[in-house]
Amino acid sequence: MLQGCDASILLDSTPGNPAEKDSVVNNPSLRQKAFELIDQAKAEIEAACPQTVSCGRYLSICHCDSTCDLGGISYAVPPRTT
Repeated sequence: MLQGCDASILLDSTPGNPAEKDSVVNNPSLRQKAFELIDQAKAEIEAACPQTVSCGRYLSICHCDSTCDLGGISYAVPPRTT
């Protein structure tokens, strides 16, 4: 389950400010394809609901859906926007 600043793994690096997902310590925490799928989902949700859903919520939704897709349990992600 997600805890603390887990969603910070989704942030991209900027010049002079390396992101957590690019850190040697965290690689390979997620495959590049996983980041691409999460970015695609974020873009689609953002297009439908601009500035409404947080990074943590995106990650929760992706975690829930991927767990279910891989044969794990299905559970609801509460609809909050903070």
